[in-house]
Formats: sequence, C-alpha cells, structure tokens
Amino acid sequence: MKKIFLSLAGLFLFTGIFAQAPLGTWTSYLPYNNALHLAVAGERIFCSTTGGMFYYDQRDNSVEKFSRENGLSDFEISAMGYSPENDLLLIAYSNANLDFIQGKEIYNLPDIKRKQVLGDKRVYDIHFIGDYVYLACGFGIVKVDLTKKEIKESYFIGEGGSPLKVNSLTSFGSYLYAATDIGLYRGSLNNVNLIDFSNWQKITSIPVSGYRFTAVTANPDKIFVNLVNQDGDRDVVYSFDGTDWQLFQDYESNLVTRLSITGTSLVVCAGRNVQVIDETGNLKSDVETGHPQSAILSKDNTIWIADRGKGLVRSRPGEDQVNFYPNGPFDLNIAAMQDVNGKLVGVAGGYKSGLENQYRPAYIYRYENKHWNNWVSGEYRDPVAIAIDRENTSHYFVATWGYGLLEFENDKFLKAYSTENSSLQSIIPGENLLRLGGVGFDSRKNLWVPNSGVSRPLSVLKNDGEWKSFDFGPDFSAPNITRILLTNDDNIWMILPGGNGLFVYDYNGTIDNEDDDQYRQLSVVDKNGNVLTNTVEAIVQDRQGAIWLGTNQGVLVYYSPSRVFEDDLFYASQVLVPRNDSTGYGDLLLGTETVTAIAVDGGNRKWLGTKNGGVFLVAEDGKKQIHAFNTDNSPLLSNSITDIAIDDKTGEVFFGTFNGIISYISDATGPDQTFKDVYVFPNPVRPDYQGDIVINGLIENTYVKITDLNGNLVFETMSQGGRAVWDGNNLQGNRVSTGIYLVFCTNEDGSQTHVTKLMFIH
Repeated sequence: MKKIFLSLAGLFLFTGIFAQAPLGTWTSYLPYNNALHLAVAGERIFCSTTGGMFYYDQRDNSVEKFSRENGLSDFEISAMGYSPENDLLLIAYSNANLDFIQGKEIYNLPDIKRKQVLGDKRVYDIHFIGDYVYLACGFGIVKVDLTKKEIKESYFIGEGGSPLKVNSLTSFGSYLYAATDIGLYRGSLNNVNLIDFSNWQKITSIPVSGYRFTAVTANPDKIFVNLVNQDGDRDVVYSFDGTDWQLFQDYESNLVTRLSITGTSLVVCAGRNVQVIDETGNLKSDVETGHPQSAILSKDNTIWIADRGKGLVRSRPGEDQVNFYPNGPFDLNIAAMQDVNGKLVGVAGGYKSGLENQYRPAYIYRYENKHWNNWVSGEYRDPVAIAIDRENTSHYFVATWGYGLLEFENDKFLKAYSTENSSLQSIIPGENLLRLGGVGFDSRKNLWVPNSGVSRPLSVLKNDGEWKSFDFGPDFSAPNITRILLTNDDNIWMILPGGNGLFVYDYNGTIDNEDDDQYRQLSVVDKNGNVLTNTVEAIVQDRQGAIWLGTNQGVLVYYSPSRVFEDDLFYASQVLVPRNDSTGYGDLLLGTETVTAIAVDGGNRKWLGTKNGGVFLVAEDGKKQIHAFNTDNSPLLSNSITDIAIDDKTGEVFFGTFNGIISYISDATGPDQTFKDVYVFPNPVRPDYQGDIVINGLIENTYVKITDLNGNLVFETMSQGGRAVWDGNNLQGNRVSTGIYLVFCTNEDGSQTHVTKLMFIH
C-alpha cells in the first residue's frame, strides 16, 4: 500500500506562489464538465469526471481539482463514495485501483488491480457498512477493511462460484443485495462464510427476476431496485418492504442511470431529469439538467447533480441552476495539437487504425493565458490537424477526415470549405466527403491541404484567397495522405500511410506556373537502397534543417533534405545510440518502438512519443537519452502518445493522448535574437526554495558563467535554446552562500554579452 501526504486545502497553492511553474512541473488539462459521480463530505461536494476529480467548497465557493500529478494514483474513475463514520473518501478506478483520501493523506491500494482475474475488474459501485466497504466489481464483490486498508474477502456469486458482474450494492435489514445482469442476489451479513457461493440467493419473488438489474439502494423501510425492461427501451423501479415487491415507478422511454437515498426520499436520475420521490411514491421535485449521472439531495433540499456535459449542477427551489467545474478541454481524446507563440490549439477526433471514420463530434480547444475555449459541433466530425496563422494566432484552420476544412478566428467558426467553395474534392462524386489528412502554411502564407482518395491529391488556398489543386498523375500512387510538413524552403512533404512511404513536392515559389515544379514519391531506404520501412507515422524538421521521421521501426533522419530532387539514391539514416559498455556497439534509436509523434524544443532536442512506450527526450543528435516518461514513473496519462506540442516561450511540453492532455515544464525554451529580455527565476532565491534556478531570455547557445562579487566562478553551462538552468550548487557540489551573484551571458561568437544579478539567501 502506498501512502502519499498532502493537504487537500493547499494542493493548488504551489503554482500560484510563483510567477511561473518550476522546472519539472506536470500539469494535466482534462475535461471536468463531464461529471459522473458525487460524494458529500461536510461542506465539500466531491465530483468525479471523465478527466479526474474536483470538489466545490460551499464555505468559500472555491473549486479545486485533483488528478495524477497532484496525488491521485490513476485515471478513469469508475466509482466514488464517502464514509462519514470514517471521514474517508474512496475513489475506485476502472482497473480496480483504489485511493483512500483520509485527512491529509492518500492511501493507495492496488491489490485488485494487480490480481490476475478473468474478465472485467472494473469497480461499478461502492457501499459502506461500518468499518468495511463492499465493492461491486465486474467479477463479483470485494470486501475491504477501511481501518487496515486491506482486502478482507472476495465473493464470486455466479453459478458454481463463477465470476458475475455486479452493477450495484446495498444493504437492507441483515442482507447485502447485489444487482447483476441476470438478476438480484442477496447474502446474509450474519453469515461468516459469504465466500461460499451457495450462501448467495437469487431472488425469484421479484417480477421478471432473471433480467438485468442496474441499480439498487435502500432506506430504513424499503429497498429499491432498477430493472431494465425486457425490450431495453425503458427502466422500471421496484420496491420491497420486507414482505412484498411492488412496482414503484415505470420510466416509460427513459433509462435510469442512478438511484440514491437521502433520508427516506428516493433520488432518481432518469433520462434528462432528476426526480425526488418520497416514501409513498409522491413526486417532490423534478429537475431537468441534460445528462444526469448521479444526484444527491441535501438537508436544505438542494439537489446536487453530476451531469455529463454541465459538470456539478446545483438546483435549489426558486433559484436558477448553477454549474461548477474547473476550466479545461471538453473531451479526453486528443488527435492533434499545435502551439504558436504560447497559443495552443488541439482537436479531438481522428480516424480508426484502418483510416475509417470514427464519426466523433468535432471538439476544438484553444488554450491561451491559462484558459481553455471550447468549440463543439455534431455537424462537423473527425478533425485531424491544425494550422495556426503565425501572423494572427487567433486565426487557424482545422482539417477533418470527411467533413472539409474549417476556418476559425477569435474562437468563432467562420466557414467550412467543401467542393462547393474550394478546389477540394470528394471521394464520392456528388457528395461532400472530403478526407483531409493535414493542413499547413508555407512561408508565403499559402495554406496547403492534402486531399485523400481523389484525382488531385493536393490543394492550396493561396494568400490572395484563390484555390488551386494539383494532379501528379502516375507519379503519385497512394490512396491516402495523413500528415503534411512544410519545410523551411517551402517544400511540401506528405506521409502516405499503408506502407506507401512519402511524397515530396516543390512548387518552386510559383504556384500558378507548374512548368518548374518538382515532385517525387519516396521509399524510405538506406544508403544501399534497401527499404528500411515505408510505414511513417510522424514527420518534423529540426532547427538545423534535418527531417526526422517517426516510424514503426523507431526514428530515421534525412540530414540533407534539400537534395531530395538531386540524388537518385536519396536515403535516410538510422540513429545509433552507443551502449557505453566498452564494446563499441550501439542500438537503433527506439528501434523496437512505433514512434507516433516528434517535437523539437528550443535546444534542438527531440521529444519522441510512442505508440506503447510513453515519451522520450533525446539530445540534439538523438544519441543520448535525457528523459524517459511513462505511466509507471510519471503522471503521464497514457503510454500511447498521439501528438506533442511545445510552447517555446515557457518550455511547456504538451503530450496529447486518448486520455487527455498533460504537460511538463522542460529546461529548454526557444532562443531570443538579443539579450534584451533576460531574467532569472526565482530572484531572490529564498532559503526554503530547493528547485532549479532558471535564466531565461537567452540567445541560442549562450555561454553562461555565474560568479560571486569577488569574481570566483561558481557555475558555468551552455543554454538549451533560450534557457539555462543552475541547481544552486558551486563547482564542488555545495549550496552557495548568501550573497549577490553575477550572471554573465555571451552568445556563441562573442558579439553579444549581458550581465544580470541574482540574490541568493541561504
């Protein structure tokens, strides 16, 4: 069992103390509007969401969020509950990992997660009885001792002791009731041998006893259970008073997502509404929210609702509904991201592995000044790529896989480009099914759009507003294009999925004159002409002009991409990483991984995202590993990375996954042209600060020396792009003394210099 110490009230104060987040800080950006579960702990209303968890404090109207980087052990919360007797909040995850929040500590219990169990281990419901909690799991029931924080027993209640999914649990009288997909079961709490499946009874006295029961709850006088109608088109709630089962409520065309009890009142989430029904069956309240998943009635008749779309909803008699949730993207899925000058745009969408449509609604997010703006559409679906206008970063385009090209400015949708108002083509004549795998601006502000499955596979929206498309004839042989790269010299590189390699096009600076154009389809070969791989997943150009490929066999590099039309044998190079074991041998850079995303930071280092192995940071030449992050050694949300984007101003590296966005503050930023904006952070360095000291605003490859006022050298380094980092120790590895220190900065050829001061309090 892992124990983490924390202060629930102060979890989020650290970032606010400083002007910027310290190096190495992780920050998740998750959808908190998609609320699922509720738990009331005194004046705090805890709410789990598809992205994490937050609470609303009624005393000061504050909202605070929780996720992996600040204490939670996992993601995808599947159940949550609070025990007033133990002052304990229990969080269960879909993989059966458990977190207990009690006082200022989080206890993690991963035993069920680690246990080899056939079938579903997901925790579907939580029921507290005294010092124990019973978990409804995909295989049965688990009893946990809350005092010892350990598994007490497990019950397999299916036929012959087989696994059986339990959807919900409650206790009534001296029995524990379990709602399952094949009926309602009960076992006596007085029986010390509930491990024996024969001590569990399937209740046959309830009408249609063999059908699916999804929820069960009880007050002191009655038990209530939700039955899915035989036709699956509506739910029916039955009640039991200890003697007879009675029809309590027929929800006609609605499906019930949750039953709970407050006092003697039954709270029902059904369809778009939350109903409060007294013990006699009379309707006391009927509140519409949209997609309620869970609801609780407080003593002052306030209804708290976890709504999938509106977050935490407060409904009080005579008042308008109020919504609470932390700002963030509206969906977990991240298909692509781009950051320009501190403005990030991300899209949720993408396509299936076979390039088939997912038909996911278009979620488009823009992040600026620590705030997310969201645009959602069901009319346009499956966005896959973004191009931000560098001269006006509020203006950007989004390519979709089947729904055309979308244009935005100032977070407002401007127009969609289709066959009717552009040169783009549909894969089905007469329809607007435009599969656009990428989009990008060249240096002249022409917007290039690859168009899959059509006779003219590349179009451009010229900077004068006119459209033009290109036919490459038999020299282009691939049905689809999934990514596009516009190089420094305005060559257009496109990834051809399905093992078709790459296609490169040079319009020679004259879009309307095709006589001087050059283009070429490439197999990715080595210097002997042997095919290395034609399955390319990612492509980027680094700060020295080399083109790096992410493939199903690791990383490959074109060191002289300008020669693509000059050399008959245009080959890629493999990066050999020395083993440092005196053998002289090396290993191919991520040769056993599929590399799905590459980004270049201010120091020209490469951030490499993989399909299953997490994220790696390697040196400029790729021959030295600097960081390796995965879900086991970091708060990374997934080991499967869909895209990486970097804010060159702050060094914040954003990792996109299907479980959301999370970022890491790195030690590299984009370089400046002069030393006019150099600053040191923090300054002064106070005694309680143990992190790195950062010098920002540097020119590329700045040589940094730090001395005391007597001229004694205490530290020297070379910047990573526009940032240099000092750990506060002198050359002997000891913390420096209190005093003023001078920071001398010199660019690579010595033509520019700068001196700034730093106060150190030890």
